[in-house]
Amino acid sequence: MGKTRGTINAYHFQPLRHQKKVIRLNTLVPDDETLSNPRYINVEEHFNIPRRSVKVHDCRVVVGEDVYLVTGYWYRYADTNRSVKTATGLTWKGELVVVKAGRFIPYLKRVDRPLQADVAATKYASLANLPRPVLTQIFPRFILKFKSCLDLRRRFPTMIVA
Repeated sequence: MGKTRGTINAYHFQPLRHQKKVIRLNTLVPDDETLSNPRYINVEEHFNIPRRSVKVHDCRVVVGEDVYLVTGYWYRYADTNRSVKTATGLTWKGELVVVKAGRFIPYLKRVDRPLQADVAATKYASLANLPRPVLTQIFPRFILKFKSCLDLRRRFPTMIVA
């Protein structure tokens, strides 16, 4: 099984910009790409990660009938991300990339619906910004699973539906 190179577009919420930017991401596409065997998206090449120990997390976020892959990192010593603040009103210290997922193929090559991408970023960023009691009311199962994974040192949940 070989892999070919490809590209897809995404929204990049950069720290120093006031608006998100459409970027082109490089991908590695498997010959038998399916929803269970998706392409690898090289988001990290666009991130300016301050330390090697900072972890990048992926999460699928459902907004209405659409699904987005939101990838980001949080670094508490970073400056507030201006584009996330403009789009969501939330404080985020790191970067985010939002990719549109497909229903029958893993990811769509083009981005559209910028307001829904903002909602996906809001759902992703709100997990780090809300107090714990509020989080457990909004995403009770997600937070319980997240906490249990943290306690057991397992992989974190990868889907937000609310």
